[in-house]
Amino acid sequence: ILALVWGIFFATPLVVGAQLSLPQTAEISISPRYPEAGETVRAELSAYTYDTTGASVIWSVDGVEVTEARDQRAINVTVGELGSTTAIEVMVTLRNGQVIVARQEVLVGQVDIIIDADTLVPEFYKGRPLPSNGSNVQVVAIPNFGDGKNVGDYSYSWRVNNKTLYGGSTKGRYIARFTVPMGKNIVVGVDVSDSTGVVISSKNVAIPIQKPEVIFYPDNPLRGLSFTSTGALYRLLGEEVTVRAEPYYMDADILDKEVLLEWSIDGSRIDNPNLDQQTIVLQNGGGSGIFNIEFHIRNLQELLQGTRGQFRMQF
Repeated sequence: ILALVWGIFFATPLVVGAQLSLPQTAEISISPRYPEAGETVRAELSAYTYDTTGASVIWSVDGVEVTEARDQRAINVTVGELGSTTAIEVMVTLRNGQVIVARQEVLVGQVDIIIDADTLVPEFYKGRPLPSNGSNVQVVAIPNFGDGKNVGDYSYSWRVNNKTLYGGSTKGRYIARFTVPMGKNIVVGVDVSDSTGVVISSKNVAIPIQKPEVIFYPDNPLRGLSFTSTGALYRLLGEEVTVRAEPYYMDADILDKEVLLEWSIDGSRIDNPNLDQQTIVLQNGGGSGIFNIEFHIRNLQELLQGTRGQFRMQF
């Protein structure tokens, strides 16, 4: 504080030698932090601000001492059934007689994440659509804590490759939708919070990203589309064959957008007279030979959404 008295400045003296003290804390760290039913967790004492050399350590689980864990810094605990809570407590008696107690409750829950990629596959394909770079994906979180609550009763914080979606935790948002970023795989994570805002479970899943591809199928006017592809080499036995190009794992609505559909033979682009640009009629013009047939599909507004496929035809 400065004061002006008769033209003379006075100042309060600066205190030198003051010490900054850190709060002394002890806690129990749990790994994994959010276990499922019957899982074994590791509980570890964290008390770095204390001198615990020569200290006595007593662990208790649900009020019962774990005698074999005497003076241990960590123990393994098997949690109970879905919805149960396991109470882990540690009591540390320092050499000076000071007693430190830390407690951690572990809620047993389960969070399932369902992945639904909005990508193209043929109607006859028995597998699930897979996500690709630039495609749209929907993920659904289904938490279960054995309490009968609805999925909309919880709050959800979604992450994609550690990037938070929707600005943070949102009540009832158990569904997330996003466009797959560039990469070989992505990690989708969700934190589930209760009505007080406390995170009670968390789940991360790694999703492999599939490269789009084109597979070719013969289409017979009488027998219809063959479910067996042409393979790398197709031998033409008659005079002509209709071939259909089926793209896999591209955006489901790509054909409704500004899209490039292009056929070529031995590297030369050809004009396909068919109204359906995914099918082409190939004819034997005489003689014999092997020709390279290629189909190119690309979303002109999304550079990540494009692929080429090819096969050889012999006659």
